[in-house]
Amino acid sequence: MIIGILAIAPDAHGSANNRKDNPTMTNNQCINNSNIEMTTLSNRANSLQLKESFNAQMPCNINDHKENNATMKYIRKEWGVTNKYFYGADDISFVDDPFTPDSNDKTLRVLYEKGSFSPQATRRQKNDVSGGAEFYARPFNGTYKRGLLSYEIAFDDSFKWVKGGKLPGLYGGEPTSGCSGGDKADGEKCFSVRMMWRSQGKAEAYAYLPPEDDAVCENSKVICNDEYGTSIGRGLINFTQKKWSKIEIYTVMNDPDQHNGELTVWQDNRTVIDLKGLVFRTQTTLGVSSILFSTFFGGSSKEYATPIDTYTYFKNIQFSVADPEQSEPSNTESAASSPLLISFSSINMVWLTTTTITAILFFMNFFDQ
Repeated sequence: MIIGILAIAPDAHGSANNRKDNPTMTNNQCINNSNIEMTTLSNRANSLQLKESFNAQMPCNINDHKENNATMKYIRKEWGVTNKYFYGADDISFVDDPFTPDSNDKTLRVLYEKGSFSPQATRRQKNDVSGGAEFYARPFNGTYKRGLLSYEIAFDDSFKWVKGGKLPGLYGGEPTSGCSGGDKADGEKCFSVRMMWRSQGKAEAYAYLPPEDDAVCENSKVICNDEYGTSIGRGLINFTQKKWSKIEIYTVMNDPDQHNGELTVWQDNRTVIDLKGLVFRTQTTLGVSSILFSTFFGGSSKEYATPIDTYTYFKNIQFSVADPEQSEPSNTESAASSPLLISFSSINMVWLTTTTITAILFFMNFFDQ
């Protein structure tokens, strides 16, 4: 069972169901145990009517997570990282918020070692340099037509922008099935929308989408690329060192055979990208499914490498979804053992196993006879 903070929408009176038993928690409040709690949706998720939400919590006692890949183990357990791939386990750690005076917030700090750039390129160099982190967090079992990822990010005062690097975003498809590192999207297996910083702290949305649509590529704010991702809104986002900035990425999947997908990005509650007419997929089995926590310098060449050891910091990470898509049937063994999350709009949210549902249906059928 994936452990985390699940959110439901408030009812008409502005309160969450069962709040006495499940006290409201701020997004970044740390936790000392693995109990499932309730919390309110973010303002953005609530306004978009995204009824299911997951807050990636940080541990209160960060000193317990400093040895033997303890941070990676915590993230695997609490954030829903179930596949084997996890890059940068030695480069992540939980630390106190270094930029907000008198804050009790815990943050995820990512180290970029001097000389490091993209994970694939670093491995090809066959040296001991690593930097950044990459993993897929999938707290929900299904795929969804709409998804929102929000987080706060801060760059260390030592941070050098160089030519650019990646930041977390949304992903659709099975983890590691492509749509990064030059592995192109085809409309069936995957898509991704990450953020990317560029020189001087300029930034953009960076997407792997099916073969470029001429109408989209003709947009003056879109730079299409035959080999790598599509740059959207370059320079419309700006970062500075030692300052927290809130990023929100919202995608609406297109209907198959239609150009009606949407991408919206907010920075610090200001709309910076609002692009419609996109194609993310060619079939409904592909939808929003994961957080692609992907951050590193690069680019695939040494010109992108960081010249010094440096850091980024993340907090208040929330993943919200709505409108489940039809998915291919899973095998009986995995279905019987996996938890099922059911959201009754603003009424209640409960965890049930598929075996419990089977029993309920059996007895209902029995009494109807």
